[in-house]
Amino acid sequence: MAAAGLESLFPITDITLMGFAEVLPKIPLVLRRVRETARHALALAPDIMVTIDVPGFSGRLADRLSGRTFPLVHYVAPTVWAWRPGRARTLARRIDHLLTLLPFEPPWFEREGLPATFVGHPVVESGVGEGDGTRFRKRQGLAPDRPLLCVLPGSRRGEVARLLPVFGAVVAALAADRPDLHLAVPTVPAVAETVRTAVAAWALPATVVTGDADKHDAFAASRAALAASGTVSLELAIARVPHVIAYAVNPLSAMIARRLIRVRYASLVNILEDRPVVPEFLQDRCTAGHLLPAVARLLDDPAARLDQQAVGAKIGRDLGGPGAGLSPSRAAARVVAGLMAGSLSQGTLANPGGGLTMNTAEATDTAQQTDRGFKMLHTMIRVHDLEKSIDFYTRLLGMKLFRKKDYPGGEFTLAFVGYGNEKDHHVIELTHNWGQEEAYNLGEGFGHMALGVRGIYEVCETLAENGVKITRPPGPMKHGSTVIAFIEDPDGYKIELIELEGRED
Repeated sequence: MAAAGLESLFPITDITLMGFAEVLPKIPLVLRRVRETARHALALAPDIMVTIDVPGFSGRLADRLSGRTFPLVHYVAPTVWAWRPGRARTLARRIDHLLTLLPFEPPWFEREGLPATFVGHPVVESGVGEGDGTRFRKRQGLAPDRPLLCVLPGSRRGEVARLLPVFGAVVAALAADRPDLHLAVPTVPAVAETVRTAVAAWALPATVVTGDADKHDAFAASRAALAASGTVSLELAIARVPHVIAYAVNPLSAMIARRLIRVRYASLVNILEDRPVVPEFLQDRCTAGHLLPAVARLLDDPAARLDQQAVGAKIGRDLGGPGAGLSPSRAAARVVAGLMAGSLSQGTLANPGGGLTMNTAEATDTAQQTDRGFKMLHTMIRVHDLEKSIDFYTRLLGMKLFRKKDYPGGEFTLAFVGYGNEKDHHVIELTHNWGQEEAYNLGEGFGHMALGVRGIYEVCETLAENGVKITRPPGPMKHGSTVIAFIEDPDGYKIELIELEGRED
């Protein structure tokens, strides 16, 4: 952001703190920064304000801006699904709209009355998976076949101080059997000198690099990685670098965290997959003795590396954004621009990917119970390839995947997708029968689904570029002026797209 021209009021390191014991001595400084930022924002009176991550700081800032005359948007949802779920209700009182990075997050906040939009994860468009390993090796004078281990000890001073000795011990043990192993150590300017000083004494030669471009090239050149727990685990997964994560905090922080945290894993990769894809070594297990076998296995076992690489490819697709080829940053920008223009409000759920929209009031009307107690819940369609269908409806059509469950006894899986939570909106149930080997015969009874869209010509062009079959190009309907188009989903179900701008009643 600084490279794009942002002038910060203070060093970001003043508020990016982790661990309960680590935060306590910094509280006076953080509160001072909250007061300074609030005064600046109120004096500036912007058209809109966007706060980014750091929930403790951003939440207190929002409280001080309670009398504001401009909308407040927060980017990066607090991890209420991991600990302190009550924060969702608190956040709903503080802000006007939430932009989330993970597809399962919006319902946690929508049920509290806070409009939330999944925009995708910025890591996906960071270039992390587009590094040039050959360029890195040539620049460092490394042979094409020389094994390379990427070591990432963190970006905060505290975590670097705790992990560098442990990682150094792992390197010393690896050096005994792998004297030709080379290390790539990406780091950030704030801790670069500390890292350089430490790795200079390690038992294997190491190349320390700073900057995203060099980091991405190092990822592409590496066979495996040893990393501090954090966003870097997601970066490594998307770059298809098999890795092991480690982390240790102050014992008091660890004790408190164990009482509060509701998830089984630390790595977001494991949380998304709900299984230990990436080996984790935390607190008492963050030792060279525990880490060495796991790192050695990834260096030596192609099958172990392949499993992580396959998961990384899947996660890259899942976190790529809401659909229609729109990047996470553009999806977020579209929501912010819509709020500034007044087209989005507390009453609107927006799909920023390609213009498919559903107004909350309209959706609630269609979902309301009738006088007899009936309520429209969902439409079920049978699909042959469930993952392909989920990708179509979420990535390309901008729907959200609300839940997915296997039923081993009946040998089938159900997945529910739509533009709003199941409590208030009509959704689609995708049914996958495990034993179905042939594509379904759709018969003559089914007609089509219909979706409203803004910018139908551009949307159809983007869908076509993504391989979607356009069975009826966009244009005015035969006996009217409303512009429509027809497409097909992966199973051949027809979907009518209807241009909402200028639509006839």
